[in-house]
Amino acid sequence: LSETGLFIAADHLLPTNRTVNVRFAFRPGGEPITVTSRVAWTNVGSERQRYFHGMGLQFLQMQPAARDALRGFLAGAFAEFDGRGPVS
Repeated sequence: LSETGLFIAADHLLPTNRTVNVRFAFRPGGEPITVTSRVAWTNVGSERQRYFHGMGLQFLQMQPAARDALRGFLAGAFAEFDGRGPVS
């Protein structure tokens, strides 16, 4: 997950350049956001490959409140990763 897109592990892949609406929440029980995305790339993988089957989605359109929620979530995640603790 980043400000520009996300990876979804999936067995059934959509064609590259397909536009899809994706709905997800940052926390269990949290308010979901809906984002218009484009399938930027797919990975069919194999048993010998270390990468998951799935799709890279590029965010195309997002409501400003959803973008703010995404940025807040990522800032908190990076702060925890850096050992600075959660961001208020």
